[in-house]
Amino acid sequence: MRLKRGLVALTLLILFFGCQRGGFTTIPNELIGVWKTWAPKYAKCSMEITNYTITFLDGDEHININTIKDVKKEKTSYENRILYTIYYVNQEGDEYKCSLYYDPAHNGELRFKNEQEIMWTKERG
Repeated sequence: MRLKRGLVALTLLILFFGCQRGGFTTIPNELIGVWKTWAPKYAKCSMEITNYTITFLDGDEHININTIKDVKKEKTSYENRILYTIYYVNQEGDEYKCSLYYDPAHNGELRFKNEQEIMWTKERG
C-alpha cells in the first residue's frame, strides 16, 4: 500500500512539473525580475520574467501571462550587448517570440529589438 501511494505521488509530481513548461530551459539570471521604463508610452507598464514565465502588465489591470518554451542567446556587434530571443506560448496556445537586447551597463538594461530607443531597467528590491 505504501509503495502504491509513493508511485502515485511520484507520478503526480512528474506530471505537475512536466506540464509546467514544454522543456527545461534555463533563463539567464540577468533577465529574471520585473522590468520597467520611464518612457511615457509605457509608463504604467511592466514586464516580469521568471524561470518559467514572461508576463506583460499594461497598467490597466490587463495581465498577459505566458509560458516560456525556449531562450536563445546571441553575441552582437554592439559593444557588450547580448541578444536574447524568448520563445513563449500564451494561455490560448499561440506561440510568440520576443527579442531583447541586454546590456550589463548601469546595473543592466533591456531594449526590445523593435524599439531600441526605449530602455527598460530592472526593479531593485
